Amino acid sequence: MDLDVRAVNFQISDSVGRHAHRRLHAALDRYKTKIGRVHLRLTDDHGKRHGTTMHCCLEAALLSGGMVLIEQDSPDLFEAIDRAAGRLKRTVRRSLNRRRDTRLREVRAAG
Repeated sequence: MDLDVRAVNFQISDSVGRHAHRRLHAALDRYKTKIGRVHLRLTDDHGKRHGTTMHCCLEAALLSGGMVLIEQDSPDLFEAIDRAAGRLKRTVRRSLNRRRDTRLREVRAAG
């Protein structure tokens, strides 16, 4: 699994980068052999909705050919990363289970 962390409209600190890597590796460790690349884009939406809102966008490319996209907004950058990582884990698990179940149904129908 390859992880790419980018920030838009602000400079990402070392602590935020370490936190993002730690959370995503912990969330996706079980599926690391089934995920090719994960892009994390953090955006500071200052001014929208009368305050500072951090936007976290996660995009994971599955080796089986699928793509998972998660977007999360929060006033706190660390909270946005944590929630997005949790949602990404659940969504990847659901996607992989659906693909497995579809393959099993096809094998049973053929045989």
